[in-house]
Amino acid sequence: MLVAISLPLVYYAVLDRADAAWRLAGESLNGAVPAWQVALMLAPLLAPALIAYRIKPSSFTDTAVRIWPPAAFAVYIAGEHGIGNEPMHAFLGISVPLAILATRGVETLRRPERAPRRTLAVLAVGALTVPQAVSELADEWRFVRPSGSPITRSDWRALNYLAHDPSPGGVLAGFPAGRYIPAETGRDLRLELAPIIGSVHRFGCATVYELDP
Repeated sequence: MLVAISLPLVYYAVLDRADAAWRLAGESLNGAVPAWQVALMLAPLLAPALIAYRIKPSSFTDTAVRIWPPAAFAVYIAGEHGIGNEPMHAFLGISVPLAILATRGVETLRRPERAPRRTLAVLAVGALTVPQAVSELADEWRFVRPSGSPITRSDWRALNYLAHDPSPGGVLAGFPAGRYIPAETGRDLRLELAPIIGSVHRFGCATVYELDP
């Protein structure tokens, strides 16, 4: 079991030293979301979930649910100190164990006798979901609102011309048309710049070329 757990850690340690893009991506993401902000984001579920730790686990699954959140925080801290990559990935799926623990914790609390259980449940769900939904909608609006630098019809005509031009070669263009050229025309500057490229760093669909002076 320990060998199975340690193998991914060894792999990440090697990858961090062998892949410059992986290392640079990890360095750029460290500290992106500080620990206090993580705790604040998880607080609505984390606070009632902590109450459940007073209850003795009754099964392996019950124990695993309790281990998951502390393990996620440990992975996050390790990522913040350069072990692994993208510290926030540690919290993927964290709402599952926290929701279970929060439910268990709230069940142990006394409630007003005249307060219907269903009403309390609806109010709790609303308090946990509505603010986050509003925040997500406000954040996502920037992806659908009109852009301050839209692609014009003339730009699209130029892209279409380049896509059908049989002569090879890269294209230098300004923003924002330049970011569409590789995808829409199939042209890239790597071959043309190859003699003076010092290093290449890939970040998902984006590539950074460092040129020799």
